[in-house]
Amino acid sequence: MEPKDLKRLYDDKKAAAAAKVATATAANTKAHDEIDRKDIAGKTALRNVVLPYLTEVAASFGKGEFVVQPIIEPRTKVPSGVSFRIGQGLEYSIEVDAGNVNVTTRDLRIKGQVGLKTKFLHSGDRELFIKGVDDLTREKVGYLVKLAIDKG
Repeated sequence: MEPKDLKRLYDDKKAAAAAKVATATAANTKAHDEIDRKDIAGKTALRNVVLPYLTEVAASFGKGEFVVQPIIEPRTKVPSGVSFRIGQGLEYSIEVDAGNVNVTTRDLRIKGQVGLKTKFLHSGDRELFIKGVDDLTREKVGYLVKLAIDKG
């Protein structure tokens, strides 16, 4: 092979590798942008929909019967979740982390279980109903409260 051909072969291979890196970087940036978008949307829904709704619910109950507590992200001081408890029942938490919504329960009545959370995945009919940030609506949070009352 001629030296010019070898140089062209090397340049083509280098250009292909650079294009591959650029494509991977663009895809990674797009994925991170989507996570950031979902995280912002989830925290906005917590602040504008979930917290006010649960505060309304708490106001309709007697003092101490329905307790709502925001979960504040220490680094940003922004609510990243909310927990509620009806009477002496389970504590339910709705948290947004990296664009994902996690609904968990914790039984505070059992000693040694403080801090132990159980993922709450399904409604009573075994259907996943809070899947993501778009599900942080009054209707779906209300349904979660209804399930908490039913389990009470």
